[in-house]
Amino acid sequence: MNNNEFIYIEEFFKTTLPTLQNNPNGDKTVVFIGAGLSRNYGCSGWSELAQEAIKECYKIPNGINYLTYQDLISTINNPKTMLTIGKRYLYKKKKKNIFKKCLNKSLNNYSSQIKKSTNGIYRHLTGIFKYFITTNADKHINNFFDYNNIHYKNMHSGPIKKDTLYKIHGCISDINSMVFTTDEYLRQYMIETNNTSAFKLGNFLQSVFMNYDVVFIGYGLAEFELLERMIGISSDRKHYIINGYYEHQIELIKVNALYFHSFNVQQVVYKLNNNGHAELTKYIEQYYNEKSIEINNPLSLSDEMDEALGAEYE
Repeated sequence: MNNNEFIYIEEFFKTTLPTLQNNPNGDKTVVFIGAGLSRNYGCSGWSELAQEAIKECYKIPNGINYLTYQDLISTINNPKTMLTIGKRYLYKKKKKNIFKKCLNKSLNNYSSQIKKSTNGIYRHLTGIFKYFITTNADKHINNFFDYNNIHYKNMHSGPIKKDTLYKIHGCISDINSMVFTTDEYLRQYMIETNNTSAFKLGNFLQSVFMNYDVVFIGYGLAEFELLERMIGISSDRKHYIINGYYEHQIELIKVNALYFHSFNVQQVVYKLNNNGHAELTKYIEQYYNEKSIEINNPLSLSDEMDEALGAEYE
């Protein structure tokens, strides 16, 4: 990994990513998409979903009392813990339909909105990368893939396929496939040594981190279950995480870089000062357009080289 503490996004898109994708042995760069990007399509975060689920536990007849509701909201800082309580309580009270309603609202799972979400950052990412993994259970990204190339069950730990979307936390289309409670995380992220047993997410991710370069976008790298799959891997693959900061936060950038380096991940930084998180969208669209020009004019680079050589010998 590059020994620099971090790199700026301009360098990443100008030099780093093109180098990875033009590898003589083939492009093996995976984009790992987190919940941060789903907000572009009207989805709320896990914290909002967790609080809404607990609120429903209070609102239902004979549900938790107001004091318990306030205690849960004010004392539990981990959305995963809160979601586990909310889901289990509503299921126990035979209110599965209410929990599903919370999910649909959180993931903006309405047909009119799904149809409208055929543009924007997901379209650009699918034009830039060939390999895709996401923890997002919403269906907005599904528009950019063939139905048969969307996998959220029965995945494997071997090579992943190009132009295929791996939804490792399941999909709202099948609520039983979704992974968001603590027990579901622990069961799925464990490493399974018995080759004849059911698929485990831990095996899948460990294989990905060993054999592919990974770019995390909209993902915080705070989940210990995932981080455990990155520790101790002997691989020369490069991993990056893209984060936004204000210009004055240089010390915060540096100390966060120490955290990411401990998992062999280099931080890519863009500035929030002028456009907020839309700045990331701008750079992704710009790189997408450059790649489109390159694909549509495959001889353009060769022409530029010929011109340069011609000038040298004139």
